[in-house]
Amino acid sequence: MKIKILLIVIIILIQCIACGGGKNLLKLGASPLTIQVTSPDPAFDGNANIYINTQFIGTTDSQTGTLKINLKKGEYIIVVAADGYKPWRKKITLLGNEYKQTALARLTLVLPEELAAETPVRLIE
Repeated sequence: MKIKILLIVIIILIQCIACGGGKNLLKLGASPLTIQVTSPDPAFDGNANIYINTQFIGTTDSQTGTLKINLKKGEYIIVVAADGYKPWRKKITLLGNEYKQTALARLTLVLPEELAAETPVRLIE
């Protein structure tokens, strides 16, 4: 039984090292970040998918268009995506837990001529 547990732990460690050692993992902490999503399109329902450092974090609240998360001080890449809208990307620096920071994402519609030439969303820069 102990050998099986040890083998499982070793396999998990090898997988972590193989996928980059967790360098893209989120660093949860005490720095409050609010992501506010808006659009000039009156049909925008407030729902958008939020990715930080390529990881799906969640969907914004449809009534407020916001998502809140606490992270450690540091640099992050945020991607906001919603069906029918151009993705919004931004590199931000969180300054520390004494600062409440807000990322304002403004989504615009994808025009029909852009749909034909659309490329997949890049989550990293």
